[in-house]
Parts: sequence; C-alpha cells; structure tokens
Amino acid sequence: ISNSLDALNKIRTLSLTNSEVLGSESNFYIKITPNKDQKTVTVLDSGIGMTKDELFMNLGKIAYSGTKVFMETLTQNKEDFIGQFGVGFYSSFLISKQVDVYSRHYTSPQTYLWSSTATSQYTISEVPESDPNHISVRGTKIVLHLKEDNYDYAEDHKLRQVLKEYSSFATYPLELLVTKTKTEPAPVAASENETDGEDETEGHVVDVDPTASVSSATLGSANSQPVTYTEFERINNQPPIHMRESKDITPDEHKQF
Repeated sequence: ISNSLDALNKIRTLSLTNSEVLGSESNFYIKITPNKDQKTVTVLDSGIGMTKDELFMNLGKIAYSGTKVFMETLTQNKEDFIGQFGVGFYSSFLISKQVDVYSRHYTSPQTYLWSSTATSQYTISEVPESDPNHISVRGTKIVLHLKEDNYDYAEDHKLRQVLKEYSSFATYPLELLVTKTKTEPAPVAASENETDGEDETEGHVVDVDPTASVSSATLGSANSQPVTYTEFERINNQPPIHMRESKDITPDEHKQF
C-alpha cells in the first residue's frame, strides 16, 4: 500500500505541470480486495505504473528504489514519498507463497506481469488485452497468493484492522471490499398472488377480507430474507489526522492515533 501511495504521488506530481499524463483516468485510488475462496489479497492502484524495464529494476533488484530515483529528478514535493530503500516490497513474501504484479505505465499501451514464488527466480511477461488482469489505462495490481498460515488476511475484518493501524496516514482513498448483509422482501410465489380474494385451505374455499389489517412485524418476519453482498468501503479518514487542525480532532481520535 505504501508503494501504491508513492505511485499515486508520482503521477499526481507529473500532472501538476501536464494534466494529459492522467489520460482518461483522473481519479486517484487504492482498492484492496480479499478473496477467501482463492486465498488471495489484491491491491490495485491508479498510480504511475511501471514499464517492463522498471519491473526488472524495481522488483528484480533488491535495495533498488525507483522512488528514490524519481525523487532525484524533483526540486520540490520530495517529502510526500515513502519508499526510498528498495526493500519494503519483499515483505509481501512473509505471508505469500507467490506474488503477481501486473503493471501498466502511463506512457505504455501494454500491461506486464512480474511473478515470483519467493525464490531467486522470477518471470516478466506481457499480458494480452483479452486477459481480465490487463489494466485499461495505467496503474499496478498486486496479487498476493497467501500461505496456508496466513489465510486470515483474506478476511475483510483482518485487513480493516491492518489498514487502520498502519495506513491511516494515507492521503488518497483506501477502499476495502467488504461483505455485508441486508434484509430484502422475500420473493412471492406466483400462486400466492392468484387467489382473487379467496384462500384455499385443505380443499375448502375461505373468503378473505381485503380490509383486514396485518401487522408490519408479521410481514417483516414472514416476507423478508437476509441478502449478502459486497461493496467497496472507504477505510481511511480524509484528510488524515496529522494534516487536520487540532481543534477539529476529538479526544478519542487523538488517543487512538
């Protein structure tokens, strides 16, 4: 996520003098998607992206920092960048048996995949447009294939805890895909709607009073059902606490920070 924040800062910095670098994607975001079935966590950003050569340099060489190189070309805004040592990315292998990095640089029409299983070997390949992992405009998608002992990271409540504890400083939206439940009216069988004012009970026709009242509590319990769905939820406050006026921060927020 810190790498994604740097990637967003890079494209934002370039856009200050040339808005055309944003292309058709003007939004800055980081989306985190856990998948319990596939035992993966995906982090997608709309940052600057990487070329094939940059994937080789940034990920294929330990202690090489593309962010540090980028900072050396700047005369201002250097304080906004996090990664300057070139080793943070490899912490992903602490919980992952395989890491796949899909990336498309803002100047390139091609998406490339860097993949490794935490050995000295890695591969870089081009991703065809027909592949669902092909990135439409720019950015990077990192897929962590979790180790068996770390399947809890595929739970949204675990990721929420990590994000709030370590990434609440983020100045860009962090959106987590969460599972929620809501109550919806239960579907009514067609046969139940075709009595025309009469109710058949054990072969006898019984008149139904259309003016008779039925309590909403009865209807709510009998004609409703829980429905599970997923949606992206904003995790971090905006702006982060260290960039707000002290008078606007509650004692509880200060204590938590």
